Amino acid sequence: AVIPPRSHFHDDVEMRAYFAGLTLGFFNDRLLSLSGLRHTVSKTTSSNVRTGATFDPYETSANTPQVGLLYKLTDEISVYGSYSESFVPNNDDLLDPDGNIIGPAKPVVGKGYDLGLKTALLNGKLSGTVSVYQINNTGIIQTIAAFDSDGNTSGRSVQTGEQQSQGGEFDVVISPVPHWQTY
Repeated sequence: AVIPPRSHFHDDVEMRAYFAGLTLGFFNDRLLSLSGLRHTVSKTTSSNVRTGATFDPYETSANTPQVGLLYKLTDEISVYGSYSESFVPNNDDLLDPDGNIIGPAKPVVGKGYDLGLKTALLNGKLSGTVSVYQINNTGIIQTIAAFDSDGNTSGRSVQTGEQQSQGGEFDVVISPVPHWQTY
């Protein structure tokens, strides 16, 4: 089945965001704490370019926090952990099988965790990070096959489910001479 394109809809999106953060050091900066908060506001106005119809604008907003700790085991080795949330305004409309807008999509909301080890050896000539992470996003839009009112195969957008990503990362930077790095 071929799902028809939705190109006859146009969205005008206005976004504003404000962020405040604070980093504090304790025990001669062996323990560093990070905290922050972001406030995001998104206003979307949708229109059908074929018919000229403009739909009521809708606005979404959220506060998303970020916190983290880093502890220096030695001057060259640190461990850290962080937690953050994300908010991605979904400037998309949910559609029925006939292509009619049934409402604005809710934002995608994410939560992420990160734990790791940082090193800076040989006076910074060799540095790296090893970490593990997990990210969960909810409010994902999926298009599923459906029948329209004429019995033809079409698509219907629904907002459901969760996406999860987890894994590990490893990176090394070697700086054998000034102004030259290998990553």
